[in-house]
Amino acid sequence: MQTSQIRRSTRILSALVDHLLMTIIAVMLSIPYFVISTLSSLSENSHSDPSALFSKKDIIGPYWYLGLIGFAVYFCKDSIQGRSIAKRIFNLQVVVNSTNQQADPLRCLVRNLLILLWPIEIILCLVNPERRIGDYIAGTKIIVYTNSAPPISHNVPKILVALVLAYLFCLLPMLYIIK
Repeated sequence: MQTSQIRRSTRILSALVDHLLMTIIAVMLSIPYFVISTLSSLSENSHSDPSALFSKKDIIGPYWYLGLIGFAVYFCKDSIQGRSIAKRIFNLQVVVNSTNQQADPLRCLVRNLLILLWPIEIILCLVNPERRIGDYIAGTKIIVYTNSAPPISHNVPKILVALVLAYLFCLLPMLYIIK
């Protein structure tokens, strides 16, 4: 792996493409929930106020769990070899800051949880294309990817643990809402 300078435009474009692709994936996984809950609400509330389409009962329905999977995948987007779809397109990789070794799925999850602060994260990417707030907390950075080092094999158990933790992170606020 090589640590050549990352252009700001490449880093910002990569972040925007990642956000767009991951949002599309999250929305696609949420569509069954919205369709089923809307149809259910329409049939139950056919004679009532249309503003009551999404009640707490609808949120608690079994299909809203599907929608959360999309957001969990968003938070784990870099878990396979430290490279999301956009990072593969733009030839970038998430690595451990101190060693330049591929970041493991749990570090990638931690760095991506901070994407909730995306306007601040984008501004920080303009200042420092290699690191944003999530990178500082997770101890990672972004480098230009090269095939010079042998890739670390996929660690499926760690990827699954990261997905479960990301799902729980998405689930906790929903449990508060439906309380």
